[in-house]
Amino acid sequence: MAIEAHLHPNRRPTRWQQFRGQKPVSIRLADSRIRYGLPHYAAHNALIDAIATAELLQAQIYHHFGPEAPVRDLWL
Repeated sequence: MAIEAHLHPNRRPTRWQQFRGQKPVSIRLADSRIRYGLPHYAAHNALIDAIATAELLQAQIYHHFGPEAPVRDLWL
């Protein structure tokens, strides 16, 4: 979630943005997976949550860093 928090530091819209209908950005696991086009999983199961988180990390690395990025460049 650190990557998502870093990408969306101002998750709460201003009053003007709220007036225009902009909704707050959620960095919850399910919402983050939707942004990367990953399938929905049932939540609150340790194994499923771990798999869903690993898939999200892979999608984030592919999207933001590329497949050739060395592991040392991925730590925030």
